[in-house]
Amino acid sequence: LTPYLHRKPAALSGGQRQRVAMGRAIVRSPSVFLFDEPLSNLDAQLRTQMRMELKKMHLKMKTTTIYVTHDQIEAMTLADRIVILKDGMVQQVGTPVEVYEQPDNRFVAGFIGNPPTNLLPAVVSRGSDGDEISFCGVTFPVTLPAGCKDQDQVLAGIRPDSIKRDGALAALPEQWLIDGKVVVSEIVGSQSLLEFTMGEASVIAELEGRVTAAPGQTMKLGLNLENLLLFDPETEQAIR
Repeated sequence: LTPYLHRKPAALSGGQRQRVAMGRAIVRSPSVFLFDEPLSNLDAQLRTQMRMELKKMHLKMKTTTIYVTHDQIEAMTLADRIVILKDGMVQQVGTPVEVYEQPDNRFVAGFIGNPPTNLLPAVVSRGSDGDEISFCGVTFPVTLPAGCKDQDQVLAGIRPDSIKRDGALAALPEQWLIDGKVVVSEIVGSQSLLEFTMGEASVIAELEGRVTAAPGQTMKLGLNLENLLLFDPETEQAIR
């Protein structure tokens, strides 16, 4: 902001005003910071830079900070603990890893993570040969949580990064491998987003590497069901 020190506030852009406001708050050395979407008016590159600067500032000053944001990337990268709100009601409180890996309900599972969790109607079964879950016309052997009963209808949550391809398939049981029909693929830097159909359902995968696949192509994929999430379709609460 040094080149703009001679300017009046009205001559600054929205993003510049936000940075000035943050600077004015920081130099006061308060006991608590309250940031209300401080990066919302910045472009993507500057937002990333400022997010890292805020993180370094917090590590250096160790000042308690309450940070309000709709940007889950900011929440996941900056927070020690996250409070997720919906319609003014607390949905879950936990560390970034906890709310990502163990969401308390369907809303949290869909809100945290980009792309969001794939949620598929499913039926579970318990038998003498072990537990199984069926969705999209396919049955998979799994280990069900204690909260599941035989023939319960559930929502199966599969994170996009729990879907694997190529060399990673060797680490998965053969029963967890599927054939997905490609709808569209997008290369995002060193990763790829793949939308494919499984039965009648549309599923999003976040894959390592650059995947080029034509629409309609069949691709061998694997589901890491060790990370399977289960939700009650009526209460939308996690089943554990």
